[in-house]
Amino acid sequence: MKKLSIVLMALALAACSQEAKQEINNATQAVASDVQAAASDAAHAVQETASEAVQSVEETASEVKAEAEAAVEEIKDAAASAASAVSQ
Repeated sequence: MKKLSIVLMALALAACSQEAKQEINNATQAVASDVQAAASDAAHAVQETASEAVQSVEETASEVKAEAEAAVEEIKDAAASAASAVSQ
C-alpha cells in the first residue's frame, strides 16, 4: 500500500509539474508575441516618422528653391534697372 501511495503521489506531482510547464510555456509564448508586436509597432513608428521627415525636408527644399529663384529674378531686375539708369 505504501508503494502504491508513493507511486500515486509521484504521478500527481508529475501531473502538476506538467501543468506548470505548460503554463510557463504559454506565458513565454504570450510574452514573445507581445515583444514581437511591440517591435513591429516601433519599427512602423520609426518608418512613419522617417517618411514624414523626408517629406518635410522635400517641402522645405522646394520652398527655399522657389524663394531663391524669386530673389534671383529681383536681383536681375534691379541690376537691369541700375544698368539702364547708368547708361542714360
